[in-house]
Amino acid sequence: MQNRRSLSIEDNYAISNPKQIINYLTETQRRHCILSARYAVNDQSVLTAMLQIDLKHNALAIDARKY
Repeated sequence: MQNRRSLSIEDNYAISNPKQIINYLTETQRRHCILSARYAVNDQSVLTAMLQIDLKHNALAIDARKY
């Protein structure tokens, strides 16, 4: 019997293709979506918005504030 890795809900929506990631981020920023970001440290979460997508440096700037 083969051992199966259990998938989390996030795994169902994971994308790894760089073009798909860029398209998703660009569209999300264009729509001015509010996002919930979770940090591994103490399982903290914040509401945020994307400020800038820097394709040259593969960086994403967000506005994050604890509530």
